[in-house]
Amino acid sequence: MKHVNLTTWHLASARDPFEEEVVRWFNTFFSQRRPEFIPTQGSWVPAADVYETEDSLHIRVELAGVREEDIEVKLSGRYLIVHGKRCRDEHVHAENYHLMEIPYGTFRRVFDLQTIYDPAHVTASLSNGLLTITIKKGHLKDQEVRIEIQ
Repeated sequence: MKHVNLTTWHLASARDPFEEEVVRWFNTFFSQRRPEFIPTQGSWVPAADVYETEDSLHIRVELAGVREEDIEVKLSGRYLIVHGKRCRDEHVHAENYHLMEIPYGTFRRVFDLQTIYDPAHVTASLSNGLLTITIKKGHLKDQEVRIEIQ
């Protein structure tokens, strides 16, 4: 199994006031912060951890506040697809918010497993806002199947 290589970018430390200002502007402009009082309804990308043990591949997706019935997990060939939606509390109106940072709406994550696995050897569970998907290694079968969350 191929390992995923992640690239991170770090800005060099500033040496003069002008460079410090450019770095500050760059970090502010490209940060993940959203302006206050702007309701977010659209799409978002949940954070995920992918790790492996001797016999399994594990994918953990952070889905705090997402109901189990609003999540779909699907194995399609060598791709694992997790998608669904997080709904805003309909009892609280947008004009009553003072700060809104939690993203709402649909999400979709696609993981390229580099290998085709047998869906019969894939399990998914949701606990404490974390969706954990376990794929047993060595079981190969090419088909598209929805994985039930247990």
